[in-house]
Amino acid sequence: MRKVPANIKYIKILSFACIGHFLELYDYTVFVVLLSVMSPLFFPADTISGSISIGMLLFGCSLLICAPAAYFWGTYGDKYGRLPMLRKSILMMAFPSLLIALLPTYDDLGMAAALVLMLARFMQTFSAAGEINGAKIFVMEHFGDKYLGRMSGLFSAIGGLGVLFAMFMGWLVSSCDVSWRVPFFIGSSLAIVGVLIRRKVAESPEFIKLMQQPNSTEVATGSTIDMLKNNKFQAIIVISIAAVLGILSYMMHAFMNPFLISLNVSSNLTYQMSIVGLVSCAIISIITGFITDYYAGENRLLIINFIASIILTPLAYKMIFLYTENSYLALLYAAFIILGGLLGMNAALGSVIMYKLFAPSSRCRGIIICYSIGMAIFGGFTPLVLQMLSKVGFYFPAMLVSALIFIALILFKINMEKIDALS
Repeated sequence: MRKVPANIKYIKILSFACIGHFLELYDYTVFVVLLSVMSPLFFPADTISGSISIGMLLFGCSLLICAPAAYFWGTYGDKYGRLPMLRKSILMMAFPSLLIALLPTYDDLGMAAALVLMLARFMQTFSAAGEINGAKIFVMEHFGDKYLGRMSGLFSAIGGLGVLFAMFMGWLVSSCDVSWRVPFFIGSSLAIVGVLIRRKVAESPEFIKLMQQPNSTEVATGSTIDMLKNNKFQAIIVISIAAVLGILSYMMHAFMNPFLISLNVSSNLTYQMSIVGLVSCAIISIITGFITDYYAGENRLLIINFIASIILTPLAYKMIFLYTENSYLALLYAAFIILGGLLGMNAALGSVIMYKLFAPSSRCRGIIICYSIGMAIFGGFTPLVLQMLSKVGFYFPAMLVSALIFIALILFKINMEKIDALS
């Protein structure tokens, strides 16, 4: 049985990187979790639902900055190193969190409050574009090919725990009369701690080897357009993986809370279900990581996950509907365990596949840029679109999710077969 390296160097790298990743994901997600609370304060409308719709529109629009942000961070990571990229990305997250915590509401500042909130959210999105995959690349390059699954699974779980902490803060705000500003104060403070922690970590050994090669700067920063053209099949695969991740994660993190509340489920129980889903996500991602390392075949496993997502997402919606009819709580738990498990498996497998698709000289650009495109197109507007469809029919959101994942499955299989044919 292969064991993860246990010397002090690897423990330090892993623990420091995980802590920073946890803090970044918390800061990025807490805005989404509190959207139903903050939207009426910054985007007043005739109804609370109207305010939330405006807030979701802002959330979707903020992801439009992902492409230029990904280009910036991807190029920065390939040219200057993974570690400097991660240090700067987490520092950039601290300021907008503090700004949101101190920001007056619409009643105090008028439209300016809404505009400043939009600016802060765009800054958070810009920061997250470098962190979410950059941290995984950094750690996976440190530990090497034997441990890709475990590192991916662990980091997917750590990211899930960061989101879980954000959900917990949302529960405190909704249930314990805690000000919505407190989670953002905590987030800005934790981000600064993350900056200090990452000062003590060593650079990725693969990047160090890359910089020791002749003409290393030119290799690492050649034309990004040419790089993507030369890796067009790989790019489409990453976009398809990111699309499914975006659909599943934003469906659970941003859409489900207001959706359940609209079904007269208490906000307290709603946050509890989000936490159940995230715990399921963390556990399944770790298990999936171990399976990937010991038995390989991550491509086949991801296809199985896509098919399971197509089938089980409507089933989860059916369980939610049955709960609203007879209040059998076990059905609600089962629905979120299923949704969280699908997300965790997809996150762990997807990262391993994306990592293997690109060489070290283009890994940051290839993964971060294509991932951001897929996430922005298919994930950013998912909460708003699903909310609109839920007003047309209960199962319409599930039907759309299954249809989009089916398209991603076809794209993944076709382009993976093309890569195999060329190798």
